[in-house]
Amino acid sequence: MKPSMTRAKALAISALLCSACVHVDKSSDTTAAATSDTSTAAVYAGVIADMTTAIHNVARKHRFDLDSMPAGWLEATYMANASARPDVGEYFTRYAAYAAEVDARLDSIIDSVTTRRFAMANFAAKDAQELRAGFDRGLAKTKTGQRDMIAAMKQQAAAALRLHEYLVRVDPRVSLSPKDSTLVFDRPAEYDTFMKLAAATDSANASAARVFGAASAKMDSVRKSGG
Repeated sequence: MKPSMTRAKALAISALLCSACVHVDKSSDTTAAATSDTSTAAVYAGVIADMTTAIHNVARKHRFDLDSMPAGWLEATYMANASARPDVGEYFTRYAAYAAEVDARLDSIIDSVTTRRFAMANFAAKDAQELRAGFDRGLAKTKTGQRDMIAAMKQQAAAALRLHEYLVRVDPRVSLSPKDSTLVFDRPAEYDTFMKLAAATDSANASAARVFGAASAKMDSVRKSGG
């Protein structure tokens, strides 16, 4: 048996998470929307740069890189001999840890870098207060998209780990058919469990691909508009 799997599109997560901050000044409805001077633009650019760096640092801490998914993941050869591929379990363990930390720290990262950049800009107190309020309103409008990305990452990592750990456990009773390179399970019940876990992984991958794709399209649109 060879399940149909959709690998999530490999994209730079940190850049996509930060893309929600682009054009925050235009998405706000008061002072920040009307402000286009060089100092304000520099603050927004600095916030995005600092956020990207902070999220990259979380990835480096967990030695995680979405673009480095294990070779052959979800191919029949891997699934018929999962115990020989500890790198798969290690990768998705790092992925899960990264997603969990981003989930826990994203709001504090945004607040920290925004506060720092506004302080560095030396705006007059009233201007700083109004611009920060407008920035925060713009960010609030993007929170759903950010959280959707994080939820998709957590779901993908968890589903992949469950499938891998199960395949390792039943490995002695799974083989590769010499006829058509499909999986052969000695025990029907284990095959049924595998199918459920494979379907959950497929669903998680497809969901991640949709969410990442939508974020990427939004970022491309912003770039094309000159922002």
